[in-house]
Amino acid sequence: MPIKRILWFANYSPEGISVRYRGLFVLQELQKSQGIRYHFVYPGYRPKQLLHFGLGLLMALFYSRKHTVVVFQKLHTDGTYVRLLKVLLRLRPKSCFYDTDDADFLRYPPNNILFFIKHCSATLVGSQWLCRYVASEGGTPVFLSSAVIDHKHQKSQKNALFHVGWIGDYAALNTRDHAELSHRESLHRLLFPALKTLNFTFKLTLLGIIHPEDKQEVEQLFKHHPNIQLNLPLDVDWLDEDKVYSVIKTFDVGVSPMLDHDYNQAKSAFKAKQYLSCKVPVLASPTGENSAVVHHQKNGFLCHTAEDFARYLTFFHDMPAQEYQNRLEHIEDYKASFGMAQYAQKLLSHLNFEGDS
Repeated sequence: MPIKRILWFANYSPEGISVRYRGLFVLQELQKSQGIRYHFVYPGYRPKQLLHFGLGLLMALFYSRKHTVVVFQKLHTDGTYVRLLKVLLRLRPKSCFYDTDDADFLRYPPNNILFFIKHCSATLVGSQWLCRYVASEGGTPVFLSSAVIDHKHQKSQKNALFHVGWIGDYAALNTRDHAELSHRESLHRLLFPALKTLNFTFKLTLLGIIHPEDKQEVEQLFKHHPNIQLNLPLDVDWLDEDKVYSVIKTFDVGVSPMLDHDYNQAKSAFKAKQYLSCKVPVLASPTGENSAVVHHQKNGFLCHTAEDFARYLTFFHDMPAQEYQNRLEHIEDYKASFGMAQYAQKLLSHLNFEGDS
């Protein structure tokens, strides 16, 4: 049956990157290209948010189920919001889907996550690792590798001062409870030791340090390495997508170090996709979906160790400007592989279903 409306119940506000890139931006694309209406909901206690949530529930219960689908995204808490959505799922399981691009069950109690995985028609996931996990728990997985938005920021030439860039959440998952799973741990064990061995001058941008104490930690770490010029902005407006990509474009190399454990194996290589969408070569650990996105010796290099990161950073630093520019021209246009329009079309094909009356 043709879909006319999508009701999307997210776990967080659009400030969450997964909520935007796998939810709101996709819905906007489907409305623009297919004329599909959407109702986007996230938890909150303000009167407007409560009214919006109530309206979403009523739509789910009374709108034609042959033309309306419901998507739950990354729900793991045990509050009223999730409890009511569990009831909704019980009432109309054939037209409900779950969406996730993280192994949240490693960070939070898994009971609610597993409930949605087992009772939804299918679970939309961002990695092959999550596909296997969902199947092992009795769910029906559908692989949808996360997309990036359309933008016009394209790398064209090498900087006079070699520029290494990283984007992500430096904090330990916003707490210190799961520090071993954090991007911070990967940076400290794989990238930072490599950077300390480099004997040339370069600029290092870490786009994702939020707390002043974390900035001070990095500055202290590299205080005896004057060849490393640090750029550690604290005031990044993550909702200004155009500005974020304009900064990524200034990188000569984008790095994605990831320790090899289940949480990172479940990742969708979104960081590498952001770099490549700007035609910035990537150095990435062969973890999660990175190996499917970063093609060794073509659009970057896969780095197994800190020594590999040091070797290939030196390789790009020493590369003549014209050779570097030639490499940029061979990085494929991202829109055909992981663009938002392509992602939205794939999502729509998986949401089409034999609706329950």
